[in-house]
Amino acid sequence: MYDCEKSEATRLLDVHLKTILDGVRLVYLLEREGWDATANWEDVLSLGEQQRLGMARLFFHHPKYGVLDECTNATSVDVEEHLYKLANEMGITVITSSQRPALLPFHSMELKLIDGEGKWELCEIN
Repeated sequence: MYDCEKSEATRLLDVHLKTILDGVRLVYLLEREGWDATANWEDVLSLGEQQRLGMARLFFHHPKYGVLDECTNATSVDVEEHLYKLANEMGITVITSSQRPALLPFHSMELKLIDGEGKWELCEIN
């Protein structure tokens, strides 16, 4: 009985993980490598794939807040927008450090650092 319950729990987790990988457009890695693959992923995955995998981790843990530092700078703009829309749909409030203006629509406030002397400005994004 326990083994059946465990295998059902494992199956449900696999479905959840596959859904997340599909959401970050990495499901092909699962199909190519399988569930139990081990590798030096820094050598196998492109920087963009590594960043999308990082976002998959965020979506798996589903925190209330996600602090993201240049987390999509190696992805295309359409993938970047897709990932931020997913975070928004999941109710994850993102706090982003980035120089990419395409991310502004996914935020309500912008913190501008004025100089190296500690001056800053907090602005509402319309």
